[in-house]
Amino acid sequence: MKKTWIYILLVILVLTGIVYYLTRTNSSYQKSQIEVTKPQGQALPTDITYAPLPSEADVIKNFYALINEGQSDAAVSMMTQENINNESTKNAWVTQFKAFKSVKIKNIEKSMEENWTPTNHTYKVTLEVSMSPDSANAVIPYFGYEKNPNIRWITIEREIDLWKINEIATGP
Repeated sequence: MKKTWIYILLVILVLTGIVYYLTRTNSSYQKSQIEVTKPQGQALPTDITYAPLPSEADVIKNFYALINEGQSDAAVSMMTQENINNESTKNAWVTQFKAFKSVKIKNIEKSMEENWTPTNHTYKVTLEVSMSPDSANAVIPYFGYEKNPNIRWITIEREIDLWKINEIATGP
């Protein structure tokens, strides 16, 4: 009976030692983290800051930059689900974007702000494009991009927390 109590006391002492060690180690680890991340002579920020999401104009710029770089699939991924909800529609967009030899944005300006909603905005975008000669045989020759400048009204739509390209139109 006496040996049993000794073993129980030893187990309690060992467990207490482990808990004490873990508590001290975690506490010193947290202190070292604060010291490392704390700017010298300045208080730590009270809230976490994040990198800002791209602006609406940046979304349009990135979209056309991907097309210009020949990354049609990536450009299509910047479009709303409405535009890429089936493979046929998605492939039609990819085909059109692959027909661009080059595309440069000359100007972006807000358009029809009176019709904007919290999730839907339109921009007037002036483009300078060069199309592949093969696109002359498309259903709409050169997919409607012939003489420069080409003006398009780009409607972007918020899906969850991201702005995506919803519509590319030749008129408002």
